[in-house]
Amino acid sequence: MKSRQIIILGVIFVILVGLYFFLQRPSKQDVLGLYENITPSFNTEDVTEIAVSVKGKEEKALLIHKKDGNWIVKVKRDGKEFWAPAKSTKVEKVLNDLKGLDGELRGEGKDIFADFNLKDDQGLSITIKGKDGKFFEIRVGKKGPRWGTSFVRLSDSKKVYLASKDLLVDFDIWSKEPQKPIEIQPWIDMKVISSGYVNVTRCAFSSKTINWNLERKEEDKKAKDKDSQAKKESSKDYTNKEYWLFSKNGKEIKKKDKEVRDYLTKIFPLYAKDVVSPQSGVIKNAFKAPLGTFSWKTKDGVQRKLNIGKVDEKANICLIKDNRGNYFKVDSSWCKNIEKPFKKKGEKKGKKKKVKKK
Repeated sequence: MKSRQIIILGVIFVILVGLYFFLQRPSKQDVLGLYENITPSFNTEDVTEIAVSVKGKEEKALLIHKKDGNWIVKVKRDGKEFWAPAKSTKVEKVLNDLKGLDGELRGEGKDIFADFNLKDDQGLSITIKGKDGKFFEIRVGKKGPRWGTSFVRLSDSKKVYLASKDLLVDFDIWSKEPQKPIEIQPWIDMKVISSGYVNVTRCAFSSKTINWNLERKEEDKKAKDKDSQAKKESSKDYTNKEYWLFSKNGKEIKKKDKEVRDYLTKIFPLYAKDVVSPQSGVIKNAFKAPLGTFSWKTKDGVQRKLNIGKVDEKANICLIKDNRGNYFKVDSSWCKNIEKPFKKKGEKKGKKKKVKKK
């Protein structure tokens, strides 16, 4: 056997031996023996309040509450504080990351807190509360050396852990450690109407001068068959065909599916530009002479409605109040589409003036 072949076989043998020991190695947890449970495995449904702040910048804290089964967040506009709908997906992400959080013990004692940005006046503070009081408070310091990790400690503990989750990312903190106050805006749910147009079976608008209704209907038609005998035998068979019926101020007309689809895509879903304080003077002015009420029904049978305020032409917005009492600013074009459905481009108000021929 040539020396070159011996060398190749030797290399292969070393690789196989190394692979064997790599596969047979004990897990990292068994080697270190330092992985511990940091937070309790609580029921997320029992949580009623979440308070988050960067130490030293508590004046801009994130406060989230549960009201009637829905998450709300405290916001401030024009010097006035009020509660607005919160993004449930972000809230649930935080709770699931904190539930039964585990990590690797990195040290114990107040003398090491500064190394991880976990002194009493440092880091991010997260407090979770339920009906019976506080579950726990956890401090988050620096991001960990591995992707998706962070250094943490419970507020009443001297133990520092490298947690298995990057809790800073949950609060849109991308720097190595918390530096700026928590941003509240990303937590506000701006989705006024979540339904897509395909789920809508009926929508309507009513005001002092305009009342219209658009509804999906079904009509029965005899099944067609080229064979006359088969046609006689199947004379009792019917097929259901859907169509849209539009009525406005007492007049009814069938609408083509494409025309309805093009219209409904302008209405559903609806995202707001911002939320508005219920105590704002803008609200009072907008709803002195409101535009009207818009309602819709989805395939699951749920019906909802929105109260629409007067359109502000200068600001290009109109104000909307949902069924939970939240106020939103939306683009004025949405409100105009509601007031005048199926309006064609270039269509103008009033009659065209006749031009006299000379």
